[in-house]
Amino acid sequence: MNARPLLVAVCLLAAAPAAAGPPATMPFQGILTDAAGAPIAAGTPVTFSLRDAYGAPLWSAIYVVTPVDGVVSLLLGANDGGGQAALPPGIFTTGAVRELALSVGGEELAAIPLGSTAYALHAATADVALNAGGLGPGSVDSVALADGAVTSAKLADAAVTAAKLADAAVGAAKLADGAVGAAKLAGGAVTAAKLADGAVGAAAIADGAVGTAELADGSVSAADIGPAILSSLDGVSNDGGNIDLVAGANVTISSDDAANTITIGATGGGGGIAGSGAANYLPRFTGAAAIGNSALYQSGSSLGLGTTAPDRLFVASAAAGDAILGEVTATGQTDYIGVEGIAVPSEAYGVGGQFLGGYLGIWARSEGTSAGDYYGVYGHATSGTGGYAYGTTGDAQGSEINVGVLGYAAGGTANYAGYFLGDIQVDGLVYSGGLAMRVDHPLDPAGRALSQAAVLSDGLKCVYDGSVRLDAEGRAWVELPPYVAALAGEFRYQLTCVGGYAPVYVAAELAGGRFAIAGGTPGLKVCWQLTGLRQDAWARRHPLAVEADKPAAERGRYLHPAAAGQPAARGLLPPPALRLRGR
Repeated sequence: MNARPLLVAVCLLAAAPAAAGPPATMPFQGILTDAAGAPIAAGTPVTFSLRDAYGAPLWSAIYVVTPVDGVVSLLLGANDGGGQAALPPGIFTTGAVRELALSVGGEELAAIPLGSTAYALHAATADVALNAGGLGPGSVDSVALADGAVTSAKLADAAVTAAKLADAAVGAAKLADGAVGAAKLAGGAVTAAKLADGAVGAAAIADGAVGTAELADGSVSAADIGPAILSSLDGVSNDGGNIDLVAGANVTISSDDAANTITIGATGGGGGIAGSGAANYLPRFTGAAAIGNSALYQSGSSLGLGTTAPDRLFVASAAAGDAILGEVTATGQTDYIGVEGIAVPSEAYGVGGQFLGGYLGIWARSEGTSAGDYYGVYGHATSGTGGYAYGTTGDAQGSEINVGVLGYAAGGTANYAGYFLGDIQVDGLVYSGGLAMRVDHPLDPAGRALSQAAVLSDGLKCVYDGSVRLDAEGRAWVELPPYVAALAGEFRYQLTCVGGYAPVYVAAELAGGRFAIAGGTPGLKVCWQLTGLRQDAWARRHPLAVEADKPAAERGRYLHPAAAGQPAARGLLPPPALRLRGR
């Protein structure tokens, strides 16, 4: 198609940038003809594009034209239902070169440079008519400013400097009460000449503001002190006349007018109380009117009882009996503490109490008569993340038999030397006359208990078992976890047929985590058992001595004396016969 646009009118495009409001549009009128010169057919889509002087696209839209008497009239930038975009704001800026391109079917027909109407050229100055660059130096004077036009908000911080203020420009009336604080005044800025007579009244002086340093020597004379101003002297009231000091027995009063002093001294005896003592001993009344040494001795900040070399609060007793007793005699359902020790110098440091005994380090007991629970010793500990908390620990070190924790229980319907609510970790062998499991009876859990004995062996053995169905060839592979071969060795095998008989056998021993069974019939069920001796690092370090001589300290004693018909005293660890006594 030869569609040659003949521009009849491009109407009134404002040259200035678009202000806020509806999107900018541009009227277009023209005649589009085909190659034969006939007007373009109605319904033809035409692409209109605005470009800059370098051909870069700034805006583009497709309009379906409908010529009227051969004339196409459009409002570019208006949406006629085809989703056309509005003209971008500021597309026509002052001095910018723009051209309008028309194309049909991807073929550009024409590119028309755009101009401005005569008066639109003048209107282009509107968007820069009044900005900071349009004001000449000194063009805004005080006459041009309305009263109150420059508020505090119009002034930048620190905009008004001392140089901007004329001398005496800020009078007293311009300053609000309290506006000028001490921080606003330079050192020495307020001199005597700056203060009017009587300007500093009593209300302006804070309580306690005038100290000794603020008074010049001799500045307060007798005339400055009003009558009856000194109303008391150390609690001696003034009745309006002179204050008389009267010396009692063994007291002397002497004055020195030249030195302005009064001396009060003691004479004679000490009021009927006599006595003396040694240095550092706290005195005590040894009689109604006599003072002597007490048993308390002070050395620095340390106090000792029964010692002259205390390095803390120290109590020493040379007499037969107990050294310290802490007793609460109050009554009531409250857990009072007889003796309490606290030492927390910092986190994870400090020992609340330390005891050393030739027989027992600590003897703690609880004696109850009611149906409640009683604890001889209770240990409790908490810790943060990543640490261990030990409620109770025991440590024993000696050359013979050492027992870290000894538990003994007797006299009850059930006696537990140890009772643990939780898992037990033992780094060593567990020795017992018999090992058993005890649980609530599954058929009567509330009324009965069920016990089962453990299976014993002369070695540290691991036992695994299961069942398998043989395949069509009478064979089967038994798969085991990888740790089995790592934990144990010297394996033994047992096979049992269920539901029939067959000469089954182990066709391949354990290797690669499995062993093979063969010799059966298809579908036959075979139960298997695998037994091995432990060979892990712990087992190698703690081999089981099946038969061993007792060490010298255990010879002549019995692990279970009653079973051997021996008295309890012949036991390896006889019941403790503690030499304990009441208070």
